[in-house]
Amino acid sequence: MYQHGTYQLNSDGSMTLTPFEQDGRYELRDPCGALNKTLPYAHTAHIESWSIAVDPVVGPVLHLVRPHVPVQILTQAYDPPNMLPTRPLTQVIVQS
Repeated sequence: MYQHGTYQLNSDGSMTLTPFEQDGRYELRDPCGALNKTLPYAHTAHIESWSIAVDPVVGPVLHLVRPHVPVQILTQAYDPPNMLPTRPLTQVIVQS
């Protein structure tokens, strides 16, 4: 699954993740077949709470909690961060 977009920090301490709809992908792989399928994916997520901690082995760790459900922790891959552009990556061409 791949998705990127924007985030908003809300006044109640929560966070809203809003995807760039045209950039979301969900890849289905058939381990026994030759065909793989890519489907569009766009899901706005509400993060109930979040925190950053420092793990002695991996460094900074981001903890996200969706409504009452912890999400897998996210570790920092680059220092300084290497960010994707804050705009859609997929060009949408409208045929008229």
